[in-house]
Amino acid sequence: MHDTNTNLPGNPNNDNNSDSNDNVYRASLNKKKTIIKNGAIGHLPSELLEFVNNDTYSLLIKGKPGTGKTTLALTLMDNLNYDSNYFYISTRLSIRQLLYFYPWTTKFTLNTESNIEYKFEDARLDEPESLFERITNQLMDVKSPIIIIDTWDAIALFMDRESRLNNERVLQIWRERAGAKLIFLTESSDLTLLDSIVDGVITLRQELKKSHTHRELFFNKLRGISIDCPKYYFSLHNGLFFALDSASGLNLMEKFKNNEPKHDGFYIKEKTIDSQNNNDKPYQSLNTVLNETINSSNLTTMEFDSRMPNELILSLLFKPLFSWIESGKPISISNFEWNFYSVLKKFLLFFASPKLTNDLLLNEKFDLFEIYKDYIVSNEQYNSHEESHGNLDEFEASISKTISDALKKTGKKPNHDSVLNIIDGNNTNHLFSNLKFIDSLKKNANIHNLIVIKKNRFPKKDYNNINNNNNPLLSEGNYFKIVFEGKNIMLKSINPSKGIYGAYIENNGLFVGWYPLT
Repeated sequence: MHDTNTNLPGNPNNDNNSDSNDNVYRASLNKKKTIIKNGAIGHLPSELLEFVNNDTYSLLIKGKPGTGKTTLALTLMDNLNYDSNYFYISTRLSIRQLLYFYPWTTKFTLNTESNIEYKFEDARLDEPESLFERITNQLMDVKSPIIIIDTWDAIALFMDRESRLNNERVLQIWRERAGAKLIFLTESSDLTLLDSIVDGVITLRQELKKSHTHRELFFNKLRGISIDCPKYYFSLHNGLFFALDSASGLNLMEKFKNNEPKHDGFYIKEKTIDSQNNNDKPYQSLNTVLNETINSSNLTTMEFDSRMPNELILSLLFKPLFSWIESGKPISISNFEWNFYSVLKKFLLFFASPKLTNDLLLNEKFDLFEIYKDYIVSNEQYNSHEESHGNLDEFEASISKTISDALKKTGKKPNHDSVLNIIDGNNTNHLFSNLKFIDSLKKNANIHNLIVIKKNRFPKKDYNNINNNNNPLLSEGNYFKIVFEGKNIMLKSINPSKGIYGAYIENNGLFVGWYPLT
């Protein structure tokens, strides 16, 4: 069958914690640089990519049927950073089935370079002795082959214990002499001699949840490689193996320090990863979903795990925010206790000129506390809705003037008569418990409000049972939760319910992308 479907730093609300927090999320600078093959499909953990850069190795991939072993092996084969002689032995699928379920593998079978051999063998009816002989012949006759055995069970289960142990030792010796890469797939969860003599062992697991399939990759060992993140969540969406990135690699500020600024112009071109695949159903990028949500809604709430440092939060938000700025529309930062404005400005200055950044990034232009105070006073003093509506009219007029002034500075025509107002939800939580105040924000068509919450405002015991009465934002507008899952980060769309996505660094290394977890 086809394989388908922390202690982390303390609360970083205090900026004095930023240095210690950042150290936890930074990837090791002394780590050997991993070379990623251009145009490769899927997305693999950095430790695994570093491991397969070795000249020779043996790798055991373990997992029950359907956990993604074949998908991982084929994705790994495509990500190897060199052309070589591939020998894929399939004991479960015919070559026709393999090409049907994984259409992108035609790049191997259609290769015509004379010095490279891509070979897929249908070994479903082969005797174990004959199959073992094919493998040893490849090791003896072909220079530096890459051999994938899918699965080793088809050979090992038909040997007595002594023969199996001896043959596994022999393969390791011949693999070293030939400078080969030898990858075994097995459905057995038992700890055997093979586990101890191979260089790397990976275990794949899955659990069916209410809304998606929970998939996990575990590194049991990778000889010679420092394992920073022993567990990764991954997706098999559209037949691709796609692992999330560790939170330590998602801090864009670290990436920007090692790259030249792009003030001369940088334009986001949205393209789905599945465009590399001949698949009829590419997924819609979550950044595209977020852009559409922010543009079409007056109220969007994004709730972040309180353990996330400020720079990490901005990294996760940055692509849709940059898209907004790129379109010539201003962003206003309102009522923040922490340095959201200064960090976002640093991010934007990497891509945009100082003039454009200063013109379109506005700080504290809308004082929500003052608006709320006037709103309450007018209601209490006059007990009149007319007076409060007049106050809101003034609020709308001030917004329109701010937008117009910002666009004039950039020389743009005020055809984008809207502003993205980003609000610190922790600092203003008492305002958003008032439905009338929320309605006043939603009524203004020119302002799109993005509320950023850095911690859960409810006790953990009640968190999963929050109803709309004690958290109005859950029912008013769009609501997203961004949470840690181990050392990975996931986004859960609560309202509307649009599934679960995982965070990864895009190939250009400059933006955080989101991939659907299915």
